[in-house]
Amino acid sequence: MEKYLKIKLVLIPFLLTFLLILTYLCKIPVVENLELKTIDYRFSLRGKISGSEIHANIVDSKKSNKIIEYLPHRRLIDIITMAAAGVLLGLFISRLRLITGMFAAAGLIASYIIFCHCLFVEKGIILNIAYPVCVLLIGYISIAGLKIFNKSNQKKIIKNAFSDSLSPRVVQQMIDSKDKIKLDGEKRIITALFSDVENFAGIARHLEPKEVVALLNAFLTEMVNIIQKHNGYVAKFAGDAIVAFFGAPNSLANHAQSASMACIEMQNRLDVLQDIWKKQGKPELLMRCGLCTGSAILGDINPGNHTNYTMIGDTVNIAARLIKVNKIYGTYTLISETTYETSGQDIIAREVDSISISDNIAPVTIYELLGYDDKINDSLMEMTDFYIKGLYAYRNHAFEKGANYFQNALTIMPDDPPSRVMLQRCYRFIDTPPPENWDSIFKLKR
Repeated sequence: MEKYLKIKLVLIPFLLTFLLILTYLCKIPVVENLELKTIDYRFSLRGKISGSEIHANIVDSKKSNKIIEYLPHRRLIDIITMAAAGVLLGLFISRLRLITGMFAAAGLIASYIIFCHCLFVEKGIILNIAYPVCVLLIGYISIAGLKIFNKSNQKKIIKNAFSDSLSPRVVQQMIDSKDKIKLDGEKRIITALFSDVENFAGIARHLEPKEVVALLNAFLTEMVNIIQKHNGYVAKFAGDAIVAFFGAPNSLANHAQSASMACIEMQNRLDVLQDIWKKQGKPELLMRCGLCTGSAILGDINPGNHTNYTMIGDTVNIAARLIKVNKIYGTYTLISETTYETSGQDIIAREVDSISISDNIAPVTIYELLGYDDKINDSLMEMTDFYIKGLYAYRNHAFEKGANYFQNALTIMPDDPPSRVMLQRCYRFIDTPPPENWDSIFKLKR
């Protein structure tokens, strides 16, 4: 879209220049030789004057040696002047902002008029003023009109494309921003968020269709409100799953932190909703989330002329796979190392493991998102400390020592699923040690 606009802004001045040159070449001569009903009067640039006054001016010009004359090949010079004005409009002024371009066009018009005036006064040479000025004036008005129309159209596109996926405040910021949204594709650093309700298909089997739709609408509305509150973009829904990302299309410097905060608030809000639904006799919902920060390709994929601003790349694939990885470790919110490192000191997470998602993607260190720093109790921090020590021993083939640390973690918090998973792995490797070149990276089943 931006490419076509630039082409139009360049072509319009050239087209107008061509039309004005054509008009200039085909113009009807001025009726300066026609006589008026009053025989002694003639047409001139100053209006109706008497023939005797014209003769007197000619005699005066001869005596003072100030003969007014046209340059040789004046028609060619006029055409070159008009063409130059069109080139300046199309290649330079069209690229300027609206106000800057207006001053530039006005400056050119004023400069040309002053130049023609000085040439006439000092040298008695006449240059055509009307046509070059028309090229600049009409050309700039056309350029300005196209820019204003395009800006208005861009606002409509942004509203239509993003009003349902972003909060009204963020949409307005995008409209007011000088940064242009590249719907035709760009690469940016973002944080991808995937969420999925645990065993929703099984829950839906025990409900009436209307109850399923009502429950899902209530759940998704709450979650989407939280994502939009933290300036996230909801890309799509897949049943009970949410696909969102932070850092695009709106600029968001701390998108990893915003995404982490959104996940924490989503899980906290779901706890409150569970209590409400339980009192109403409705089933309780549990949600798993995956976050990954990294490079992704962003653009509008619209095969059916329906705006679908989405993300593509390894970052997206990792975030999506973390949903399933949650099931392995018994966690509910896992984030990548890149998200953890950029989410800020107020966000607390514990390192869980290093995993290999696929042969084409480098191994990823994953963290469990625990919550805000001021909300973490001493027991959780003590358990996490034992877990990290156990993980370090596990990676260094000290499986008995690692098992002891994981046992200590379970003594503090017996219901900690990652500690139970890692303890079982330590026992398995104690019985059947891995190869010496074992890299401790857990490989997901393909």
